[in-house]
Amino acid sequence: MVDRVQNVTRLMEIDIEGWRVAAIGAETTICAAALEALRANGGIELNEEISPTEADILLVSWNLVPERSDGAEADALVAAAGKAAEAMSRRGKGAVIFLLTAAAAIPIRRHAEHSRLMSAAAAAMRCISMESAPHVRVNALGFGCIGESASDSGDISMLTHVPLARTGKLDEAVDAVLFMADPLNSYTTGQLLPVDGGWSAGYARSF
Repeated sequence: MVDRVQNVTRLMEIDIEGWRVAAIGAETTICAAALEALRANGGIELNEEISPTEADILLVSWNLVPERSDGAEADALVAAAGKAAEAMSRRGKGAVIFLLTAAAAIPIRRHAEHSRLMSAAAAAMRCISMESAPHVRVNALGFGCIGESASDSGDISMLTHVPLARTGKLDEAVDAVLFMADPLNSYTTGQLLPVDGGWSAGYARSF
């Protein structure tokens, strides 16, 4: 994972000089690469001894490969995200970004439990966005097949109906995180943005 993160090309630039960044949840390649990109754009990563409630940008990371889904800590993860957003609201600024899969919008056949977890996380994200407005933006990204053979997110069988006909690149996933983190993206909250090559659009879908 470390080598792949170091090889990510930072195509997008945002101005978060001095913003404190942190991540909670699953340790995924996408989350690690996104943290690296946030640091490269001026973010200051909090060490593990500092509470994520002190972050200005918080990544809420879920297991993105359906077979690795684990709902045991789902409630705790949502609660932690809510507390962080509440703290940001008191300070007057912040962004919380849920890293989910495209199953948050449309269930993946053969992955019912994973789809349920993603859908519940997206619903929680929207609730937190309403509670922490107007000073905090809370959004989610729904990743499709990211990485070779969907090694980082999704299920390779999803490619049978992806209009772009390929897996996504890690830096494409990271750019989407940077878009949601960008302070200039100031009028988007409570939204789930699919980053799935068009999978959720329904191209050639066979239910």
